[in-house]
Amino acid sequence: MRRVTRVGLLLAAALAAAMPIRAQTGASQIARDRATSAPAPTGTGTIAGRVFVIVNGQPAPVRRAVVTIESSAGSTRERVDADTDGRFRVSNLAPGSYRVLAEKPGFVTAVADPRRAFERPAPVDVANDRTTSVDLVMERGAAIEGTILNDAGEPAMNVVVSAERFVYDTIGRHLAPVRQTRTDDRGHYRLHTLPPGEYYVDAGPDPLDAANGPPGGPPVVLAHILYPGSARSDEARPVTVSADRDLTGIDIRLARVAVVSLRGTVRQSSGEPVKTMAVRIQRVGGPVGEVRGFAMPESGDFQYSAVPPGDYWLMAVVRPAPGAELEYAADRLTVGGTPLTSVVVTTAKGAAISGRIEVEGGGALPPGLRVIAHDIEYVMPPLPGAAAEEPNARVDAIGSFSFGSVFGPRLIRVDGLPAGWALARVTLDEADVTDSVTDFKGGDRPRVMTVVITRNTATARGVIQDDNGKPIAGARAVVFGTDAEHWRPRSRMVRAGESGADGRFAIDGLLPGKYFVVAVSYLDDQSWNDPSVLRTLQGLATPVTLGAGASSPITLKVR
Repeated sequence: MRRVTRVGLLLAAALAAAMPIRAQTGASQIARDRATSAPAPTGTGTIAGRVFVIVNGQPAPVRRAVVTIESSAGSTRERVDADTDGRFRVSNLAPGSYRVLAEKPGFVTAVADPRRAFERPAPVDVANDRTTSVDLVMERGAAIEGTILNDAGEPAMNVVVSAERFVYDTIGRHLAPVRQTRTDDRGHYRLHTLPPGEYYVDAGPDPLDAANGPPGGPPVVLAHILYPGSARSDEARPVTVSADRDLTGIDIRLARVAVVSLRGTVRQSSGEPVKTMAVRIQRVGGPVGEVRGFAMPESGDFQYSAVPPGDYWLMAVVRPAPGAELEYAADRLTVGGTPLTSVVVTTAKGAAISGRIEVEGGGALPPGLRVIAHDIEYVMPPLPGAAAEEPNARVDAIGSFSFGSVFGPRLIRVDGLPAGWALARVTLDEADVTDSVTDFKGGDRPRVMTVVITRNTATARGVIQDDNGKPIAGARAVVFGTDAEHWRPRSRMVRAGESGADGRFAIDGLLPGKYFVVAVSYLDDQSWNDPSVLRTLQGLATPVTLGAGASSPITLKVR
């Protein structure tokens, strides 16, 4: 497990703290969306069912639960209220695959294995002129409660408390909040509506509170502490909760940590005044949103009042003029015990890229492709009013694409490849960057990129069984190359799939070569991106050689 010294709360993507600092702040009103969030294709299909809990062996309705119906393609999303009998019905759906989920405070989806509580529900098929019946079984959620004390042993009021779990993404394994609340005037908190399972409890002040402090920032602030009393995730102890049960007495005493202020100015490459900008500070190897601050775009100034010691990325994004390509900066700095009051960040133009995508051996391109330049080291802030988005380029009918401005360490991948296709290679100015992280910066001329995709791919298929030879549904099959150099996020040589009701699995789009293949009853989503997980699975896996086309069926026993 990666060692992380935690001084700030791992608020991650669940909080607005993950947004860049802005010149203005304000409360936003969040309303429940009871209508389609996107123009929905029309049809004559229907999904109908009921939401209930089991009480004394009998179903009892969950009244007024909010039922969400979302197409697997993401083109349709509707929310309706179940009636007093727990029944719901949504009509005029286009044919296709949909996922159905029920929500109500105090209730969670019932699952046989608590580790699967956060998985997406299995899809159901909808056809015209037919009603698909879906019953959603829920159970009462668990709760964790306790008291948070400050360093003097007194009740700590308005402290953010989180129930967190480890998740995996492209930056590795880290804790992310499942539920959050704040302590009351007695320092008491209660985290409710938790699925049964294992959680880490984290407590500390909101980063926004520190950002609202006096100029220069306080010299010492309360640190964030994981139960039972450590700032380090590898020294924390998880707690386990059961359905419809309260776990009490999970008390935490906070400690204090020295902080300093960080102030500076953003300048664009031309030296002209900055008018539109966003700034973010992100701890190296840490999540977005731990430290908050303010920016004044009209002057280019920014300020962070309370920055704990550590190594950080200080990032800025500027639009020099309306319609102009963005400029960027990403400077690495070390924060110690001395305030930094005159930091100057100068932006630069990103790299312009002219590209073409080709099919290996010739042939027509699949429609709807995009070339994505994925963030690797840090997450650039979005400009005010714009959503955070990695640079992506639409591929036209003849295979051409272009990036107006790409900056920083990036990995190039293709989105929208159909089943059975794979990325073969990527060259940049004739250098192979297929599996390399490239640090993009501006230049005097556009860079030339060629992306090659291929249908010359392999398929790993087979059946997953238990020790008695019985097929297992919902098990995870993982296929990963024997060369550990490819054990990394977004690898072309690492794929995973799930077995169906008959225990069968098929993983296509693999490049021919030598692989390990293994089946496990459960594996956290995206955890196969973590090299340490693959090293563990390697000792349980079977080596196979996959050639182009479908391989001979593989029979796997669950490990």
